[in-house]
Amino acid sequence: MPTSLFKLCLVPEYQVQHYGDYPGYIAELFAVIEQCNRQINGIQRILGTH
Repeated sequence: MPTSLFKLCLVPEYQVQHYGDYPGYIAELFAVIEQCNRQINGIQRILGTH
């Protein structure tokens, strides 16, 4: 299995100081979740469980 499928999905550093900073932070969180989902889907395809 490719080791790239086992990279840690790190939560972006919380640097929200103003209300207007939240949308960017939420977008970063969604990007991390999407990355993790791609990794999980890749593992499932290799294992034949997806």
